[in-house]
Amino acid sequence: MPALAAHQDIPSREILHVLISNHLDDLQQNRLPAIEKKTGIPIDEIKEAIEHLRRLNPRPGARFAPENALQRSACETSPAPRRKSTRLR
Repeated sequence: MPALAAHQDIPSREILHVLISNHLDDLQQNRLPAIEKKTGIPIDEIKEAIEHLRRLNPRPGARFAPENALQRSACETSPAPRRKSTRLR
């Protein structure tokens, strides 16, 4: 899957940048008319950009990571819990 930064030739690249930077909530709620009104970008162009967005790889660096790095458990990657202070007040 292509990465957005690596594909300068995507016709809707600038639109994607605007959508991702400023309108993720509107995209999630499928509020395309609201995006059109706020940005002035026609709905057809927004839909085209969304199709490109759907084809992007959400983890573009994963192919360069060791296989076991993707399978780590949550406890290995989460910070250790903080201990309660035993100090008297």
